Amino acid sequence: MVAQGQDATFTASATNDCGSALIYQWRWNGDEIAGATDSAYTLTNAQCADAGSFELVVAMLAGSQTSSVASLTVVAPPVMLSGRADQTVSLGQEVTFAVTATNDCGNQLTYQWRFNGTEILDATAKDYVFTTLQVSNSGNYAVVVANLAAAVTSPATFLTIAGPYLTVYPAEPSEAGTGMTNFNFVFPSVAGIEYAVQYKDTRSDTNDWLPLMTNSGTGGFITNDFPITTDSPGRFYRMLVR
Repeated sequence: MVAQGQDATFTASATNDCGSALIYQWRWNGDEIAGATDSAYTLTNAQCADAGSFELVVAMLAGSQTSSVASLTVVAPPVMLSGRADQTVSLGQEVTFAVTATNDCGNQLTYQWRFNGTEILDATAKDYVFTTLQVSNSGNYAVVVANLAAAVTSPATFLTIAGPYLTVYPAEPSEAGTGMTNFNFVFPSVAGIEYAVQYKDTRSDTNDWLPLMTNSGTGGFITNDFPITTDSPGRFYRMLVR
């Protein structure tokens, strides 16, 4: 087995009791290889099409013998055909990361998924399914595709975790009169993670989410205060964890 572009050398030794001259002829898939008439044969710059069975025929006046077959496998480096773009998934849901890779010789490839550069235990399939996403799962995901010839790493996919929807309606006059002037958006945080609060006035998928507040995780609870009045529109809020 050799990597594509490398040299492959085949050797054999033969003798006879009388010391007669020996004639050598190498074969590839049963056909004679032109000029391959020594006890060793080197195939230079091996390509996918060179894979196959090699054998040596040793002859003399009294007869000939054929060596056992040596099989040559040529391994081409993997090529990444597609990966996944950045994704935003709701807290507690499931996400699937997938990649498509190939190589010129059609050899088997291995896969190892990574999270923020660290290998994920047992994540060695072409697709990686992550269930019940939590805040701590936000980050970069990539896969290393490898074989004997080389290893390539996919572009990183950044996974953002979106918190649940919250709805805020205008304060009633009686509530405003009792001092209800703020809506408090409170959530637990993890140090080193960014939390972005977004809003929109309707749930229509055609409306974009608008940025409202960005917070850096502290390890404790974070409170965002949003003022409301009797004229405030109803709004939908969500939180992105990055």
